Amino acid sequence: MRKGQKMISLLLIVTLTVFGLFIYFENFEGNKVANGQGDVMSSLVDLGSGKFRFQITNSTDKDITFHFTSSQRFDYGVKTEDGEQVFLFSSVALFLAELGEETLKPGEELHYDIDLAELNLVKGKYILEAWLTPSNKEKYKVVMDYIVQ
Repeated sequence: MRKGQKMISLLLIVTLTVFGLFIYFENFEGNKVANGQGDVMSSLVDLGSGKFRFQITNSTDKDITFHFTSSQRFDYGVKTEDGEQVFLFSSVALFLAELGEETLKPGEELHYDIDLAELNLVKGKYILEAWLTPSNKEKYKVVMDYIVQ
């Protein structure tokens, strides 16, 4: 290979590497897991210090309506690595028995905050699961590992 071709190849590699890093950092949102199920994207975002955000995003070009049979909109649970349930939000919370709905326009999102720090979990590896509780649609469950140190 001639010197000019080597220089062009090197320049191309450097340019693609920098462009790739730019795209990576542009899309990086911290620790996040997502579950795309057709028309809706569900995700769990680790906000640090045992705090998480469960998000549901409408990725279609149409409104999506979720119908609920109570004031509960989502649920979450914490399991040990072995699958033993150590916490279930709906087992300690009270909800009103009322019909309700949430409508997401295209690109809109619902988000619900989760605080595991208040559970005082012992050191170890856990599994956090979160899901919607609509009566008429998929639950959009998403799962993330959580390590207590």
